[in-house]
Amino acid sequence: MIVPGTHVKVIDNSGVVQAKCIHVVRDKVAHIGDMVVVVAGKVAMNSKIKQGDILRGVVVRTKVDSDYSKFNIFPEEYFMKSKSRSVEIPGDQPRKSVKRSKVGSKQSIGTYRERHTDNSIVLVKVVSGEVLPIGTRVKGPVGDRLRQQGGFSKIIAIVE
Repeated sequence: MIVPGTHVKVIDNSGVVQAKCIHVVRDKVAHIGDMVVVVAGKVAMNSKIKQGDILRGVVVRTKVDSDYSKFNIFPEEYFMKSKSRSVEIPGDQPRKSVKRSKVGSKQSIGTYRERHTDNSIVLVKVVSGEVLPIGTRVKGPVGDRLRQQGGFSKIIAIVE
């Protein structure tokens, strides 16, 4: 969950190390797969991008749990809580954390939640409606929601 004012880590090799979110496109809060407008904070010495440049980025990891019940990945019964225990609902089990193969992300049973160790973005440029990454490499894992959402195939292709 990223709001305006949040400091984010840039995980591509564009030369920007850290940025600050100044606007979330189409919403008040950004989750994985959303577009944000950022200001370059810390930059590498030999970078084409200078400190203070305004850029766009796609959120690929968030530190706070992202609840995907609103995205209809699972049927609605998985997110309901039964008031009487006589009704059996498939997703109404005790929640246990299960380690996933990627470092930093977890999944709990019943709802689909994704948690990472930091807020990270990949800097992009929009050319004739297509989202193209500025860097040529992405370091670390990206959220599963980004893979499911579609439209970011170029970013997924350059993930290490």
